[in-house]
Amino acid sequence: MLNKKSQWEFDYNLQIGVDDFKGIMLSIGISNNPTDFNELIPQIIQIEENIGELPKKILKFQLIMGILQTKIWNI
Repeated sequence: MLNKKSQWEFDYNLQIGVDDFKGIMLSIGISNNPTDFNELIPQIIQIEENIGELPKKILKFQLIMGILQTKIWNI
């Protein structure tokens, strides 16, 4: 990825879907996209494929410039 100093570096974004009750990983993905903007839907699809149903609630955490942001969706 091209960083803020206009230099190329190997950067990756990791996405993990976790069951908050049992604490197990339901999905995992890695990309080299500069943002995570398009990564949530593939994670939801992978969770549905892995457990056979959609989750009832999705809680998204993201750390941007040292600030933790959260969003909750009820499905």
